[in-house]
Amino acid sequence: MKQDEIKNIHKAIADNNVKFIKLFFCDCLGELKCIEIGVSNLGSALENKIMFDGSSVKGFSSVEKADTLLKPDLGSFRLLPLFNSGFGAVACFFCDVISANGTQIKDSRSGLKAMLAELGKYGFDTVNIGFEPEFFLLKAAGSFADCGGYDSSNESVVSACKREMCYRLEEAGIIPTTSHHENAYGQHEVNFKHSPAVTACDNILLFKHIAKFVAGRHGFKITFMPKPYNGQAGNGLHTNISLQSRGKNLFAGKNKKLSMLAKKFISGVLHHAEALSVVTNPTVNSYKRLNSGFEAPRNICYSTANRSALIRVPKAYGESARIEVRNVDASANPYLAAMALTAAGTDGIRGSVPIQKEFVGNAYNFPPGLPATLGQAIDCFVGSGLEELLQPYLPDAYIGLKRAEADEAERVVTEWELDRYFEV
Repeated sequence: MKQDEIKNIHKAIADNNVKFIKLFFCDCLGELKCIEIGVSNLGSALENKIMFDGSSVKGFSSVEKADTLLKPDLGSFRLLPLFNSGFGAVACFFCDVISANGTQIKDSRSGLKAMLAELGKYGFDTVNIGFEPEFFLLKAAGSFADCGGYDSSNESVVSACKREMCYRLEEAGIIPTTSHHENAYGQHEVNFKHSPAVTACDNILLFKHIAKFVAGRHGFKITFMPKPYNGQAGNGLHTNISLQSRGKNLFAGKNKKLSMLAKKFISGVLHHAEALSVVTNPTVNSYKRLNSGFEAPRNICYSTANRSALIRVPKAYGESARIEVRNVDASANPYLAAMALTAAGTDGIRGSVPIQKEFVGNAYNFPPGLPATLGQAIDCFVGSGLEELLQPYLPDAYIGLKRAEADEAERVVTEWELDRYFEV
């Protein structure tokens, strides 16, 4: 099988005049990294011989053990026509990260793969994920590119930019289902067809990479920051999840209802929701979005077609049955978010937590249940059952980096403080 994959890769390279290959990987905080090679060096890459300084990437290696290697995932190979030039075509792989002696480093992508490999014992073989990234498009001067609420004006400039994004995504094998304006001025969303979890995470990182390049080419800036503006909605990364076994959707129940397995999965996610926040909402800024309303969830509950709940159950039935986790934002490392949500949901399937009842009503009328700050989220995670579940897979440096970020934010003097207290 591996030799067949390699043969097909060589054929695609020859047929498309590929001269350069991007080797993508991800640090433990979710930032996409890349080493580019000429096609003449492909043999070395496929033998896992492309080395980099792991001590220069957050969460990998210490300086005394810095030599780190990339292990291309053959199934992730794809063409990237957007980046072609007169020097030839461009393709890419997503890579796992290994040490110089060939042992696996606890990077987030390989950690997710390792967790998924253990899940057959719970009766399913595939975790499907469909991400819904929100983002702001801004004019070069920093003003909003258009109006809010599904605005259809400014057709010639904003729509052209989004159309090229979607076209370039399809060129790269990523299938967007819809693109539309969102609630705030200059805010947009692109939704994707669901994919197996690792592929979905690869796709969302590649989407952000492509979207930034295309936006710049059209004269726009783009931000996925969770809460870039006061008084405006923030950017979420709503995460649709379903489980499959041999191609059958296990979340589909009878009479257009969720299955009991789906309800157990939901219960696991809700049970661990506070601890999950350090992964699904991993920045200081994440909590400015969650604490400000604008359909950002604060309460730990689930409900059908209810956007005030942490988990919304869309009115989608049969093979389309799924849940939508609404607190996730695009500052999250997608591999870690998928890993943590899967671990929490699987804990519910095991029967380790009580089954939650569906909430009816407006959840914003009740006190919030999620942590209010990154520091609180870290405290909820440390020593929790979720920490124990993730210990074999979560990069060792992750919580330390998040703690340092939260501590730094506590020390920084902000413009708000200067405006409010300078004259005391």
